[in-house]
Amino acid sequence: MLNGHVRPNRPRGIFPTVQRATTGTHGDRAPVVVTAVLAAALFLTGCTSSNGSGETTSAVPSSVAGASEAQQSAGPAASSTSSNTTSGTTSPSPSPSSTSSASPTSSTTSTVGALVADFPATLLPVMPGANVKASSFDKTKTPATASFTAAISATSTDVLAYYTKVFQDQGFTALPGDAVGSVAAKDFSRANGTETVQVSVVPSEPGVTFTVSANVLPASLK
Repeated sequence: MLNGHVRPNRPRGIFPTVQRATTGTHGDRAPVVVTAVLAAALFLTGCTSSNGSGETTSAVPSSVAGASEAQQSAGPAASSTSSNTTSGTTSPSPSPSSTSSASPTSSTTSTVGALVADFPATLLPVMPGANVKASSFDKTKTPATASFTAAISATSTDVLAYYTKVFQDQGFTALPGDAVGSVAAKDFSRANGTETVQVSVVPSEPGVTFTVSANVLPASLK
């Protein structure tokens, strides 16, 4: 108690006040405070932590360390993948010129102003009075083909009537229709349509020009 007042008890906290008696010139006691020293010690202690086994660990975040280790371990693999991709080669595709297919050769023979040699005149007779302008013939393929073009001083009706009788006598059937557009024409067929004959007529001076063509089996060429 000092001067009638009760002196409160000081709590013994984190920063205790340490007093040490020293004898001065006048014999009085001077307290020595070490609060600053204790604060500095506590600051240094906070920079490191103990794991309970006496080992001191660093305060570096584990996420930063993990990222660094992952980058180091992934480095060689990434370099290997990049190298493999760069060194890969693509085999060239074959050029179109490296492959070729043999096209069949034609054995068609033709002539101008007459019937070509071996022409099947029995199958395709020339209308009496007509002048042959050109003819062609190919018996090497199936169906075989033969045709000729001629001019005559007659009408388109006369020409179609003549050849209708000729082909019907050979077993052909006249198909419906006597024109294709503005051109007089007649179609004939036999053997279930495997053999056909066509006749077309166009006006010309002094009469008409007509073409007769056939697609028949090689055995029918006569």
